[in-house]
Amino acid sequence: MLKKAGILSLLIVALVLTLAPLALANNGNGTEFQSIYDRVMGWVTGMPAIIIAIAVAIIGVVRAFQSGSFMWAFAGICVAALIFLLPSITQGLGGCTF
Repeated sequence: MLKKAGILSLLIVALVLTLAPLALANNGNGTEFQSIYDRVMGWVTGMPAIIIAIAVAIIGVVRAFQSGSFMWAFAGICVAALIFLLPSITQGLGGCTF
């Protein structure tokens, strides 16, 4: 039984080593996610991002007045700033491939 398990393990390792170069082949020229990237960048740099950022900032300020805590306004403004900075962050993360 132990001998069969050893031979089976050896065959599995040989199969994995044989097929590994096929899995690591780079045949996409770096454009696999270009359509998704273009769509997300369109959303983030367009009118939806501006509307969402302004809405989040306003909701944060309104919630700050309701609760009496300044942290809600600070969080709303920080999220709005993050939404406005998202295109440059995305370019910085993937600038070499996009």
